[in-house]
Amino acid sequence: MAKLYDAQGRPKESNLTPSERKGLKAVKDMEEAGVNLVRPADKANASVVDTVHNYQALMETHVKDDPVLSEKEEERCVRECNGHANFWKRILNMCASHPTQDALGDRVTAAVTNDQNILPPAMVGLAKTHKTEETYRPLCLAKNAPNNILSWILAQYIGKVGEEAPESKAVLSTEEVMAKLSAQNRKNVDRAAWEGFGIGSLDIKSLYPSLTREWVKKILTIMIMRTEVVVDEVDWVELGVYLATTHSQQEIDQKGLGEVVPRWRHRPQGGGNRPGITGTRAIQGRREEEEGEEQSWLRPQRPPSEEEKRIMWTTAVIAGVIGVMSNHTYRFNRQTRKQKDGGSIESLWNWQTNPPLT
Repeated sequence: MAKLYDAQGRPKESNLTPSERKGLKAVKDMEEAGVNLVRPADKANASVVDTVHNYQALMETHVKDDPVLSEKEEERCVRECNGHANFWKRILNMCASHPTQDALGDRVTAAVTNDQNILPPAMVGLAKTHKTEETYRPLCLAKNAPNNILSWILAQYIGKVGEEAPESKAVLSTEEVMAKLSAQNRKNVDRAAWEGFGIGSLDIKSLYPSLTREWVKKILTIMIMRTEVVVDEVDWVELGVYLATTHSQQEIDQKGLGEVVPRWRHRPQGGGNRPGITGTRAIQGRREEEEGEEQSWLRPQRPPSEEEKRIMWTTAVIAGVIGVMSNHTYRFNRQTRKQKDGGSIESLWNWQTNPPLT
């Protein structure tokens, strides 16, 4: 090893030419001066040197419609995500039997049981060198985000609903594509004619921000109401409180759930506002002394029927998804912004095993 590396661990011989070393040093000096920057290309093994001014101007088209958040607004987004996520942990009894003292040694359990008080992900741009016009693809460097746990919980169910849909033709990996093509090739060995036969592919144009919240509501309502995917061990009492927290009484009555969802214990003489998703009940759950009757909610008039349970579940999942989509936040140019609408900005993380929701 001593022949190859010096005392500082640096290789004694470089595979770079003198001109390449000089160029790299010049680029580094430009970045440190704050005048130029280097960005990787979107679909090529290359890098692009651009001015900071031009980069920010081209990225402005992706952020100009998204409002800038104050520190207080940013904290509220985090609290909303934690309120939704904590409700879903209780609804599904997630980690209910796991010893709390062991959670610190279990990364998965710790991530699920702890609130996500973390910064929004940073957004950067990848140069689209394969395009004729000068443009950047927005990319969030997100392994974690304030709505990460809520998104992960809901994606476990919604992903399964999508997979089981009869019209689903989604392919999740290169290996699956290769297997399907090999199977098709075996079928075509004795094919007599090739007229009318072809292979094509489809791509989604502008998934961000085209997938709006209103479209997601309509699509999810149809898919969940007809799916045969069933979730066991649902706490229907907690789910009812979640619906009462995330919906007005008028919205609940319009869905025909007025008798099976708790009502707010309104006091004509005063006594506080209707509990919301950022309140103590959402974050911490039911207090021990409220085992029978809750302080803020009246018991439902009767248990829900199976059809009403399906409507309750569908409504709750949609409320969670809208909670995710309403709190897509990111950092760019030293500012925190919240997406006005649409699915999440494409994320650079483990897409295969943890597909981001919407």
